[in-house]
Amino acid sequence: LPSLRRGLPRVVGGRAGLTRPIRWVHSAEVPNIARLLKGGELLLMTGMGVGRSATEQRAFMRGLVDRELAGVIIELGHVYSSIPQTFTDVAEAGGIPLIELRREVLFVEVTEEIHSNIVSHQLAVLRRGDELHRRFMELLLNGAGVPEILSALADAIGNPVILQRLDGGLLYHSTHRA
Repeated sequence: LPSLRRGLPRVVGGRAGLTRPIRWVHSAEVPNIARLLKGGELLLMTGMGVGRSATEQRAFMRGLVDRELAGVIIELGHVYSSIPQTFTDVAEAGGIPLIELRREVLFVEVTEEIHSNIVSHQLAVLRRGDELHRRFMELLLNGAGVPEILSALADAIGNPVILQRLDGGLLYHSTHRA
């Protein structure tokens, strides 16, 4: 995203978690932030609310790992000139991406940009659901049977579809053209 690119981001830990979905973005500088989050957030911070000792830093990061955040972005310069190794170690062990920003960015621009993407994606999902609802309702109203409905479903999801009996026996199936 342009707002983050300006900060010259660099992943310094938890690379394995880079595919975690971002549910929301939050910016905070308080030591107890972990208990105020639900999980799935991308946390933006400078480090002002984190203790100075290695023990406090580990506890802070472990709290974020326990909440299963999508990631943590720390802007360097205000508190840290580089990310403390304690942060990196805990993020790496917990699989939570830890990203440093080497230039100042406006956190409000980052949150606006990411939230806009999240809401746009949610709107696209709702529109797709509405489209599928109309399509299947039309099929039903026009008297389509199970084979036609399964065929339409296979086309809609791009995968084969099977309908099984409770004992696991096959009732109907539809393959997708691909």
